[in-house]
Amino acid sequence: QRSRGSAALAKTAMAVADGFPFKLYKQEGEWYLHGSEGKYSFNPETCELDLGEDGSVARFYCRPIQQEPLRPPSADAVIGAGASIQIKSSEIMREIQDEEENEGALFVLPSQLNGAEYTSHERRSIVEQVEEYKRDNTGGPRGQLAAHPAAAQFVIDNAANERQLEGINAVDQLLKVEGIREVLELRNGYLEIKEPKDEELEKQVLDLMDATLHTLRPLVMEDLPASGLTPTKGRRATDMKHKVGLVYASAVPVQAYMNKGAKAANKAFQESVARRILTAQYFGALKHAAEWASEKKMQRRVFLMPLGGGVFNNPWESICSSMANAMAMVSEQFPNVSELLDVYALAWNGNRAEQETLHRFLKQP
Repeated sequence: QRSRGSAALAKTAMAVADGFPFKLYKQEGEWYLHGSEGKYSFNPETCELDLGEDGSVARFYCRPIQQEPLRPPSADAVIGAGASIQIKSSEIMREIQDEEENEGALFVLPSQLNGAEYTSHERRSIVEQVEEYKRDNTGGPRGQLAAHPAAAQFVIDNAANERQLEGINAVDQLLKVEGIREVLELRNGYLEIKEPKDEELEKQVLDLMDATLHTLRPLVMEDLPASGLTPTKGRRATDMKHKVGLVYASAVPVQAYMNKGAKAANKAFQESVARRILTAQYFGALKHAAEWASEKKMQRRVFLMPLGGGVFNNPWESICSSMANAMAMVSEQFPNVSELLDVYALAWNGNRAEQETLHRFLKQP
C-alpha cells in the first residue's frame, strides 16, 4: 500500500526532533503570497512549524545523514539501481498538487545549500519574501510555491547567507573539517570551490570529503499542505488538503557563477566535488524516505528532480550517476527498498530531451 491519508509522522523515534542546530533568526514571521497572507511560528525544540492556517503543523528535519561514513556501492549495484528508477515527464507544481497520485510523496527540489532559492551567489540576490519566487520560473521556486507558503518563508527568514552566517546550512559540519574549509566555502547558499595548490592536495580534499560526507544535512520539510500557488500561478490552491514532503537540495556550480574564471579550480576537480555533494543529497533524501516508509509500514513515492543541469553546468552523466549511486546505497541499507519506495526521476515536460537523457543514462545496459 502506498502512502495515503495524512503524511503526519507518528510520535516515534524518527519523529522526535533533534532540535534546531542553527541560529534561529526569526521564530515567528509573516508571509504574503498572491493576495493572501498569514503568520508562522516555529518551535526550535521540536522543529514543528505552525503554518498559521487550519491548525496545520509541518516539521523540519535537518539531522546529518548518518553517524558513519558513506560506503560506495559496487558498479553492478549502481547499474541495477539506476535501472530501477522510473522516469516521468511532467511538471513539479502539477505533481505536488496531484492529490490522487501523490498524497504523502516526497519531492527533492533544486534549491541552494541553505534551503532558499537565490538566482545567484551575490548579495543582491538574497530573497526576503516568498512572493519574490514568482519571478523565477525554474523548478525549485515553482516547487516551493506549490506548497504552503509559510514553509518557504520560514526557510527564507532563517537561511544562512552573508547577513545571517549561522543560519540553515546543509554543509555546516562538512565545512568545519580542516583541509576542506580552506578549499570549500558557502556563499549565499552556493558552494565556492577554491583552487588547491596541486593534484596531491586535490586528492586529499576528495578523500576528506569521502570520510565526512555523512555529516551533510538533508533539509526536509514534512507534513506540508499542497496549498500554494496553482501551476499557472494564478491563484492559491486553498482547496488542496493533501500533504507532501519537500527536500531542499542543491547542486554545486561547475565552471559557473563564482566557480569560473582564471582563479577557479580546474573543471575535473570541480566535477568531483559536485558529484560527491549530489550523491550525498540524493542518498540522504532517499534514506529519509525509506525510514519514513519503514516506520509507517507503507510505500512512499519519491520524486528526484535533476540537480545541477542547465546553468549549474553539471554533466547529465554525473547527475544520473549520483541518482543511481544513491539508490544503490539505500538499497544496501534497506534490502526491501522496492517495497518501501516508489522512486521517479522527474523530467520537465517542456523539454523532451530531458526525459530522453535521463533514460539514456539511467537505463543503460
